[in-house]
Amino acid sequence: MFRKVLVLLCGLVALGGCQYIRPEAAPLPRYAFDLNGNGKNDTNLALRPCTTAPDATCLIVTSEVTADKEVLLSAGKTGCAGQVQGRRVEVIGDHANDPLEEVAILYCENGATGSLPALAIVDVSAGQVVARAVAPSGQRHSFTDYPRNPVGKKYPFLAPSYGDGDTSFYGQAVWGYLCLYKPDRPSDPKCGTGFTAVSTAPQERFFREAGGYLQDLDADGWEDITLIFHDLVHTVSTRTAEGIGTTAYDVAAATEPRSPKGFHAGRSYGTHAAFTGTDGKLRTLIVGGMPVGGFENVMCNVSWFVAVLESSPGQPSTRTLSWSRFYGFNSATFSEINPAYAEDPRAKVSRPADHQNGCIHSFSDARSVMDREHVVIFNYFREDAPLSGCLKEQYRLYLAPAWTPDKQRAWQACIAGNLQSPGTWNMRVLRERDGTPLFSSLNVYVWGASKDLLPSGELVYLVEMLPDTPVPFDLRGHPTGPLRVRALINGAWSERGTLPGAGRPRIRAVPGSGSRGHGSSESFAELTLEDLDGDGLKELQLADGTWVGYSPRGHQFVNKTP
Repeated sequence: MFRKVLVLLCGLVALGGCQYIRPEAAPLPRYAFDLNGNGKNDTNLALRPCTTAPDATCLIVTSEVTADKEVLLSAGKTGCAGQVQGRRVEVIGDHANDPLEEVAILYCENGATGSLPALAIVDVSAGQVVARAVAPSGQRHSFTDYPRNPVGKKYPFLAPSYGDGDTSFYGQAVWGYLCLYKPDRPSDPKCGTGFTAVSTAPQERFFREAGGYLQDLDADGWEDITLIFHDLVHTVSTRTAEGIGTTAYDVAAATEPRSPKGFHAGRSYGTHAAFTGTDGKLRTLIVGGMPVGGFENVMCNVSWFVAVLESSPGQPSTRTLSWSRFYGFNSATFSEINPAYAEDPRAKVSRPADHQNGCIHSFSDARSVMDREHVVIFNYFREDAPLSGCLKEQYRLYLAPAWTPDKQRAWQACIAGNLQSPGTWNMRVLRERDGTPLFSSLNVYVWGASKDLLPSGELVYLVEMLPDTPVPFDLRGHPTGPLRVRALINGAWSERGTLPGAGRPRIRAVPGSGSRGHGSSESFAELTLEDLDGDGLKELQLADGTWVGYSPRGHQFVNKTP
């Protein structure tokens, strides 16, 4: 059978799954997909209106290993009205002992019940859809990834995304299960042909975050599916199609034991990176905050912390919060919501807002190495004082009728003033194993790191130098000087050069997938790097489109021409 390939369509680009900036790319090769598994691309796949039925959508196949054809996917348009997270095209392997591998497509079915995320498996050879799962009526958001079995075959799934479980706020029915492609099992009518349903409800009450990540938690050789929720993570075995572990945690308890329990509502926004430590332990690094450059988000993704989950291989029940450091929470917490305090709610504040104080900005997944030790590195803001308190505007949000558009606009307009709140941007390094602080650097902003900029292969960081005097949170109006290129040696900066001219780097917003996921709609911030001149070193693109790179002959960084 033919390889089944997976395509994700998004009508909206609010999720990191669809939103990222690409560098100017070289011309694409003739073919983009390999359907016979020989390592050579041989096929192009695209979703377009069908030639014979323009109102319908077809998978258009152009190939040198099978006849060109159109495969009917949907009788209507396939754009999505919600946030559909996952890669657009994915080869999933040969599940039918056929010369070619199969193709899967993630899209949306648009009909009388709305725009519903859907996942279809297409047999390109036969020219037909052989499996399909569709989200329940009323669901607009979904999350998809492609866990592998021990021989590399992929088993895609369609899972609920942000807000599932909170019927009081979003007014939608609970979805509560994912649809996992398991062609060797009986089809579940809740999902559709070729798919089995697996509960994603970790407990009676839950609130689903946007994404998740893959990690073999039970050591059976299959990547398992870990979904992110407020307060917890829940893992499903891809092999058995059953839940194998739910882990609840409080990222603020160790740092703020006297604060109201759960004041942060268990938000796990930010990046989640799963890995195996040098000691064999399974770990997940969680960094709550924004990707570097996210200055326009005045709430900084609400909750700011660094935490690590840890478990022993093959023992899901041992997963626990190993350590956490909490840096701040944007909004105030109230002990009571009462109209009598609408004009002055100060007496009902149980924990004051941090506003911008403690906001974290991180690059990539925040993992790095310093002096041969695995570390976590991130930027954080120390606010002198907020320009706007906005306590009354926030309190009114919760008074009936709560969260009206007018109340939300008033609060957002008020807190927007804090984008200019004065303070300092700084960098911090923690030991990954236990969270011990190892190094801090004041009045700097680290944009990213790479081992591909210098002939030595040394890991170096792109560092923006800031003045010793306070700067606005969003750095608006602050002139950008040339970025420094620095290494971390013996727990301190070591200079490696300066980029020519002034300017910040162009950042690519890369969607989470595989072992890297995100709890919110944000993504992983990566530098834009490319070897333009074929010398084995990567050039760096700046925000204005300029390319710079290292000149071994001149022993310095110079401008490069694409």
